[in-house]
Amino acid sequence: MSFVTEALLDESNVLATDEGWMRLGDRVVFDIAGPEVVVGSEVCLVVAASSPSWTDEDRRCVTIVDELP
Repeated sequence: MSFVTEALLDESNVLATDEGWMRLGDRVVFDIAGPEVVVGSEVCLVVAASSPSWTDEDRRCVTIVDELP
């Protein structure tokens, strides 16, 4: 479950917040055979951002759970 996606950010497609900038509305769709393939696995989303004068990265990890009976 890994692929690189690039997006050019500017003031027209981000929101200013007290903590920096936020981008909303992006979707990720995973092509999996069924929940048994991923339940219990850890999935990490990594965002790397850069400009001509700086580079930064953020990582958020979650464990996949199945809440359906």
